[in-house]
Amino acid sequence: MAIVACRECKLQVSDIASTCPHCGVARRFVPEATPKKAVKWWIAVPLGMLALFLFAAAFHRPTPEDREMDGTRAGIDLCWENQKRKSNDPGTARFIASACELMEANFLTKYGRKP
Repeated sequence: MAIVACRECKLQVSDIASTCPHCGVARRFVPEATPKKAVKWWIAVPLGMLALFLFAAAFHRPTPEDREMDGTRAGIDLCWENQKRKSNDPGTARFIASACELMEANFLTKYGRKP
């Protein structure tokens, strides 16, 4: 048996009483304070991190310089792929390698880091 507050007069009444002895209102007593359920931390932390990641990803827009840098990197990768082809004779392979190294040097000069 618990003591609860009457929804009408707010005085204390037993929770098994059918009417309030003070004001006569029928049943349905409102408890004084309902305990709140605690959020489980092991659910809240990963969901919070996921929300933060999605928020950051949604608002990240690559700059024109980022797009240009990505294109230059792709060109350097393609250059090295062509240099590794078995159909190239040794002279052609050396020429392509020097061109790839020059592209990498230009990238380093322009962006201050290696591709």
